[in-house]
Amino acid sequence: MSEKQPEKTVAQQADDKSVTAASAPPAKADSVDTSASKTTGADKDDKKDSNDAMNISLTADGAQQKVRRRLRGFVVGNSADKTARVRVERQLRHPLYEKIIRRHRDVQAHDADNACRIGELVVVEEMPRVSKTKGWRVVERPSADKEIA
Repeated sequence: MSEKQPEKTVAQQADDKSVTAASAPPAKADSVDTSASKTTGADKDDKKDSNDAMNISLTADGAQQKVRRRLRGFVVGNSADKTARVRVERQLRHPLYEKIIRRHRDVQAHDADNACRIGELVVVEEMPRVSKTKGWRVVERPSADKEIA
C-alpha cells in the first residue's frame, strides 16, 4: 500500500514552489521578508564616508584635512583642571510666533594651560573626544589679546 515516490529533481521542486506561491494568497506585511532592504555594515560605512567627504578640505600642500566646527562663547566655569565650561548661544526664529529666541548649551572645552577666566570670550573648535563630556578645545581668546595690547 505504501509506495515510495521517486525523489524530485531541483527543477521540479522549483516548479512546485512557484505553483504554490502563485496560488497562495498574498502574504501579510508582518511576514514579508525584508532582508534585502536591511542595510549591512558596509552600507553604513559607505554613508559615513560620503558624509565625511563633505567635511574634508585640502591644505596648501594637497593633504586632506577634516573641517572642524568652530563656536564662540563665554567661559562660565573653570574649576576643573585643564577644562573650561563654555556657554555657546544661538538665535533662532520661533516657528509659529516668529519671535527671535536665544538658546544656549554648555560645552566642556580643553584648556591646556588653564588660561581661561570666567566671563572671557573664547572660540572653541571640535576635536576627537577626550572624555565622555569633553569634545572641544579652546583655540582663541580674543578678549585676552585685547588686554595685552
